[in-house]
Amino acid sequence: MFYINYNCDYCNKEFQITPSRLKNKNICCSKECAALLKKSFGINCECVICKKPLHRRPYELKRNKNTTCSVECLSKLKVEIYKGEGNHQYGLIGDLNSSYKTGKKISPYGYVLVLNSTHPFNYNGYYPEHRIIAEENLLLDENDIIIINNKKYLKPERVIHHIDFNKKNNNPENLFIFKNVSMHTLYHNLYKKHKYSLDEFFEYYNTYLYNLYENKEWLYDIYINQKYSIKKISEITKSKWDTVKQILVSKNIIQKENKYTYENNN
Repeated sequence: MFYINYNCDYCNKEFQITPSRLKNKNICCSKECAALLKKSFGINCECVICKKPLHRRPYELKRNKNTTCSVECLSKLKVEIYKGEGNHQYGLIGDLNSSYKTGKKISPYGYVLVLNSTHPFNYNGYYPEHRIIAEENLLLDENDIIIINNKKYLKPERVIHHIDFNKKNNNPENLFIFKNVSMHTLYHNLYKKHKYSLDEFFEYYNTYLYNLYENKEWLYDIYINQKYSIKKISEITKSKWDTVKQILVSKNIIQKENKYTYENNN
């Protein structure tokens, strides 16, 4: 078949066509160029952001005061229009702003978060309501307190427990301060097994677990000096063998790399 060279009527790119196509009014190298050429005959406006020439139907021009060519340009236009005093809610904060709801939201974990951008431990302007209420009503132990700018706050490592396990019930009588995540997790694990109340938990903890978790000297003496096995210690403390092993490692009483070859592990 015989071909001749021709320059695209839109992009001016040279390409080959059959002579029979010369009878067409407009000849383009691709469908895209053909569509753009067709639009170019009716260009009647431009993008207000990037100044790209555009074609819009008359009713579109009548409906839209500002014409944009893309989502990106539309976003930039909105930023310009609603910036500063151009925004009808400029300077309106809190309940004066029509977008403001209650200043509260529920976290992905089910806790109530309160809008409190001035709190030193806020995250994205919000802080857990149960911690705010604990700071207002439960800061009785100096060990729970951190002072910032002469104001008392709850230490970040403290964990607030909901006594009835309802994360949204932030009544002060329903809240209790655990000193760390480990203690809080331990209570939940024992509650699942024994349904202990807080008083029963601490009685159990002080009787069996205090030395294991908090008395390194006792643990060192009973394992190193008295040659108690991990199994024997687990029986005394009513704990799992793995738990005792992990605590011995964490307190550097035994070496982690020898975790299955302890001399006293039987």
